[in-house]
Amino acid sequence: MSYEARSFLFVGVFGAFTTMSAMSLETVDLMVAGNYAYAALNVSANVGLCLLGAILGRILAVSAVL
Repeated sequence: MSYEARSFLFVGVFGAFTTMSAMSLETVDLMVAGNYAYAALNVSANVGLCLLGAILGRILAVSAVL
């Protein structure tokens, strides 16, 4: 396996799994504690900010190319 493929696998894919599992565990802990509003806010904020970051990253990348 090439260095690039190994880097993608370990940093990209495995990094995403640990981030997602941490967010999921925090959300489940909030739900078990009965904090359903905070659990929903946690999921909404994480997904929303992630999408915002992706949009801003794309805008910056496109403007850098032009």
